[in-house]
Amino acid sequence: MDVYRTEEEQVAALQRWWRENHKPVIAAVVLAVASYGGWKWYQHTEQEKAIAAAGLYETMMTSAQEIVAGGAGAADALARMQRAGETLVSEHAGSVYAQFGALLLAGNAAEVDDLAGAEKYLRQALAVDAGAGTRAIVENRLARVLSAQGKHDDALAAISGSVPEALLAAREETRGDVLLAQGKRGEARAAYEKAKAAAGDDESSRGFLLMKLDYVAGE
Repeated sequence: MDVYRTEEEQVAALQRWWRENHKPVIAAVVLAVASYGGWKWYQHTEQEKAIAAAGLYETMMTSAQEIVAGGAGAADALARMQRAGETLVSEHAGSVYAQFGALLLAGNAAEVDDLAGAEKYLRQALAVDAGAGTRAIVENRLARVLSAQGKHDDALAAISGSVPEALLAAREETRGDVLLAQGKRGEARAAYEKAKAAAGDDESSRGFLLMKLDYVAGE
């Protein structure tokens, strides 16, 4: 048996329910529509940001190729690369494109002995979580830049974390270089030994490490 015996009773019940509940129902509908529209807007905005970041990074890469090629346009290419990179790291901070852009800018700064600038860009690159491997590479570069500025303790702190096994040799070699710059020859030698063991069959890496070990042992 129906709860309501007649259609009139059913209509009256619906009208009564609507009078009592129309405000929260309307609010829920508006919220749902707004949420859907907001999500679509967010997706569209994020897509536009990604496209813009990719375009800036492409400008940097194209400019880098022109710089390597040399010629009369190299200086202009360097300026374009710098402008694109600055926009990339400031307007798209947190993106992988910004991280790679910051690494390029850090390299440019280091080439002209602007170590403070290189440090700034490397720290910006570290602010992006793009995986343990990339982070380890950035940390190594930061440690070398810090050590070149005489900030040896800060350099060692920058490489105090763990790294993927494939990058352990590079990490320990960097640590050895910083320790040697501090005059800690025994600790430097121990780090070089760890680097050599981690290098395995990589003859190129082992060759440089053997030279460093000979240097440390010879003084």
